[in-house]
Amino acid sequence: MERFIATILLLAAVAVFSISAGTPDGESTSGEELRPVLSSLQTELDSIPPQNRQEEEIQILKEKGDRRMELTLKNGEVKEFKVDGKDIPEAERNAYQAEIEAMRADLERTPPPPPLPPMAPMAPMPPSPPRAPGAPDPPFPPGPPRAPRAFGLGHPQR
Repeated sequence: MERFIATILLLAAVAVFSISAGTPDGESTSGEELRPVLSSLQTELDSIPPQNRQEEEIQILKEKGDRRMELTLKNGEVKEFKVDGKDIPEAERNAYQAEIEAMRADLERTPPPPPLPPMAPMAPMPPSPPRAPGAPDPPFPPGPPRAPRAFGLGHPQR
């Protein structure tokens, strides 16, 4: 425990001296001057990007009779639209606007998947098999005799 406290105090002293090393003698560092230094030391620790920066890409496939339509949405915008494997350019998509809107409406009506069921309970542990009784432990050997009390007065306690 003493080593841990000594290590913490040593690290704190090094931090104070390293911050004050950049200031000329006689000047003190205020909190306002340290903010740019501290903000430059902050790093992003989370490896998963937040939801607002995450790009969402959805592919919808619909077969209607002998027609096969594929719609790719990226962040809600139509990225790609194919009919029977043929890519439809943006200029010609107005003719298919009703099908595109129907596919989007189907996507919004699709319910989310249900939650997973709880885990099944485990079977109880079987009892341990019986063991043959072992030999008893041997008794302790007798200890050495006790010395009489000081100056020979009294009897030793037993």
